[in-house]
Amino acid sequence: MKAIMAEDFQVGNKVQVSTGGLAGAEGEVIELTQTTKGEPAVVLLLTKNADSPVFGKVGDEVVAAVDKVQPLS
Repeated sequence: MKAIMAEDFQVGNKVQVSTGGLAGAEGEVIELTQTTKGEPAVVLLLTKNADSPVFGKVGDEVVAAVDKVQPLS
């Protein structure tokens, strides 16, 4: 399996968050950015709530590291 890299994402891509507090959330990439640690990340406009009722609701804009997201088919 190929590792997911920042170059694999573009504005407009649909993705799913696979791990972390936002796991299960889906959204559209609206911006490419970095985490506070300088790691590649994406800003997502969520279109599906996260599995946890505490984190990430539809309509939220959130930052996710690229190693925590997977492209949707």
